[in-house]
Amino acid sequence: MGDQVSATLAVIILLVVLVGAVYYIPRFLVGRAVKKVVAIFRKAGATSPQTAKSLDELGLAPKSYAQRMFRTRDYKPYAARLLGQAEIMRATEEGKVYLSEEALANSPQVKKFARMD
Repeated sequence: MGDQVSATLAVIILLVVLVGAVYYIPRFLVGRAVKKVVAIFRKAGATSPQTAKSLDELGLAPKSYAQRMFRTRDYKPYAARLLGQAEIMRATEEGKVYLSEEALANSPQVKKFARMD
């Protein structure tokens, strides 16, 4: 009877760990991608409407299915979309994008999510 309880407890612990991993690993990877995307904007100097760049110039355009097929998942396009939804990544009339440092500094959600203190 004791072996059954131990086995059941081990299975429950394993399930809790797996559920936690399914939730936290993608969150960690997106947070890391947000940091990388911010670094890409800063390195390219795309921090104002005058210095805005296209997503292709920044290397953030989503890849085609054929390009993604044999590679690990790239979270940078998803992170760029999140920054756009938070109005940290802004677009110009020409369709180019830039990083609003002011919006980034004033966004507690993104700072917390990406730990960009």
